[in-house]
Amino acid sequence: MTPATSSAPVKRSPDFFCIGAQKAGTTWLHQNLRRHESIWLPPVKELQYFNDLHIPGHKRWTQGHRNSHAGRRLTVYIRREDDPDLHYVRLLAHMTDPAISDDWYRRVFGWAPAGTLTADMTPEYSLLPDEGIAHLLRISPDAKIIFLMRDPIDRCWSHMRMLMKHGSQDADLAGISRLEDVYARADYPAILERWRRRVPDERMFVDVLDRIAADPADVLGRLLAFLGLEFAPEKFRNLNKTVHRGDPLEIPGNIYDYMRDRLIPVYDALAGEFPELAQSWRAKHYS
Repeated sequence: MTPATSSAPVKRSPDFFCIGAQKAGTTWLHQNLRRHESIWLPPVKELQYFNDLHIPGHKRWTQGHRNSHAGRRLTVYIRREDDPDLHYVRLLAHMTDPAISDDWYRRVFGWAPAGTLTADMTPEYSLLPDEGIAHLLRISPDAKIIFLMRDPIDRCWSHMRMLMKHGSQDADLAGISRLEDVYARADYPAILERWRRRVPDERMFVDVLDRIAADPADVLGRLLAFLGLEFAPEKFRNLNKTVHRGDPLEIPGNIYDYMRDRLIPVYDALAGEFPELAQSWRAKHYS
């Protein structure tokens, strides 16, 4: 979508949120949703707002995330445009303001054109505690929630490889393989239980990366219907494009064994609600 051009943005709240899971298709979803004429997404994919306030430790990097991503977006935009829209530049500048607040957050979405749906797609929100979820729903009481899942071991291994690639402060594989944050993001039953305590099922859309890989048009069509929007397949010509595909890399045996032991309770819990899916995932690792 083109940048919004309001010079004095009103305050709005997101209509829906994608809360993760990280490494489970959220970037694919973001790239496709931003092509829909009835959806406006902030120029920085992950606003990192509620986790900044409610997850200890996240504040040390969330401002840097907004600064770096907005800066890169601005650089690309200025190079591409002969006559830059200064209102769009103002939006990017606003997003880097360190004095974040509910007012700051709602003004981001005030830049959206009238009549569009807006969204915050931040996978870290899957980790929000009860008070963080309550805060989010005070801002957007009727918001719809999207949650994507991926085989837990595959998700955790992809996450570990990302941390190694970006030079995490714990950037040795043995140390990363023990990080609680890695496994918390794959504990889908616990995540869904927290969110479902406050969000009714009719406002929750849950799907899996496996189905995105097998039939991306079906997933996107059902998701847009969930949002009350039309799906015109001819407008989404890159649905089959894989995002952030890494080279295959075998999991070291000692780390694989630890992951299998650490995540078996997650597979067991998933079997209650998603029996076929859990059985398929388990067969890959516990046969």
